[in-house]
Amino acid sequence: MSATDSSDAAPRPGPPDPAEIFDTINAHQRSAVLRGAIELELFTAIAEGVTTTEAIASRCDASERGVRILSDYLTVIGLLTKKDGHYGLPINSAVFLDKNSPAYIGSAVGFMNSPDLINAFENVADLVRRGTTLLDPGGTVESEYDG
Repeated sequence: MSATDSSDAAPRPGPPDPAEIFDTINAHQRSAVLRGAIELELFTAIAEGVTTTEAIASRCDASERGVRILSDYLTVIGLLTKKDGHYGLPINSAVFLDKNSPAYIGSAVGFMNSPDLINAFENVADLVRRGTTLLDPGGTVESEYDG
């Protein structure tokens, strides 16, 4: 089948739902929030037993208000849990976002959300019209690329 053949796409049951579209529109917010939490070592702090807003703020050298807003947002998107004023880590966050976990992948955010890559998607319509990229000729595969 060719890329233009849509017969392999399963129809979605039910009425139209814009949720997927809005989730995609807001994806940049989710990745920015995740990057901030990783840089603050918020997931690691919670894994270490630091679970209240006040304690997390102290451990991460951040404001209580900022930690509460960030942590509540992470709870809404499923990367944290919250019960009786204490935050916790769901399994994926515990395994992949705690710096002390052998399966930690948080360091990938530095590359995957580097300014170069983010800027490369600044104006996709224009890039598609031109058939080019905003990255230097070597792009991210350049031997000296440091993100």
